[in-house]
Amino acid sequence: MAQKLCIGELRHKITIERKSLGTADTLGQRASTWAALTSVWAKMEAKAANEKSDTGRKTQLTEFEFTTRYFAGVSTADRISYDGSYYTITGAFDKEGTRQWLTIKAVKDDTKLASGEVV
Repeated sequence: MAQKLCIGELRHKITIERKSLGTADTLGQRASTWAALTSVWAKMEAKAANEKSDTGRKTQLTEFEFTTRYFAGVSTADRISYDGSYYTITGAFDKEGTRQWLTIKAVKDDTKLASGEVV
């Protein structure tokens, strides 16, 4: 059964970013930077949230599912940038195999110090 999605549900403009290695510095170290791969309209849904505490840091991991029009090339090495936050991509696939919609699973990692400061 085909996934029912109205184009009007794609109301979040997201940017898929890919990490690239810059030129080497005088010590031979390469600095990595994130560059925009593409910007697309997506449906964004929060799926689950978990919280853990570790050595004075409180981490909230929120799982999201983004649905976009299908395009190839997204991998787990990429990330999503949306509204000033970053989402680590954990998977991208075509649920129906029709190349109409792409489902991207991602995790937003909000790490906070015990003081409440976001890291």
